[in-house]
Amino acid sequence: MRPNEAILVVDDNPRLRELAKLALSAEGWDVEVESSRRAALAVAARRAFALALSDYAMPDGDGLLLLSELKRLQPHCCLVLWSADLPAAEASRAREIGVQVLPDKLLGDKLCEVVRATLAPGGRAPGRLVTGEPGLRG
Repeated sequence: MRPNEAILVVDDNPRLRELAKLALSAEGWDVEVESSRRAALAVAARRAFALALSDYAMPDGDGLLLLSELKRLQPHCCLVLWSADLPAAEASRAREIGVQVLPDKLLGDKLCEVVRATLAPGGRAPGRLVTGEPGLRG
């Protein structure tokens, strides 16, 4: 396990949550997965995370709202929004508040690359749009 590098993955799709957890855990990160905004906030109130990766569309509120709330709870946590269906205005709003935006749901090696780059000293600039090979839609 990498010290002080716990990752929170929030998505209402159980398959995507588990695929992300498998990839990130294989790299040595301590990964917690949650299915809703409410559950993610509850765990974040008890535990610190180096990075939070959230879907945009969830049944109990959007991921941007969740990441805004996490920013207040854990100001040093890197925030990443992953969604293939993110409206342009929301992507812009996300970047304005320092959220990194992934245009697709990257998994496997691509997701690990983004996380490594984000958590590296001098990692990605807050709010930067990450581009590259497409990931999963949904």
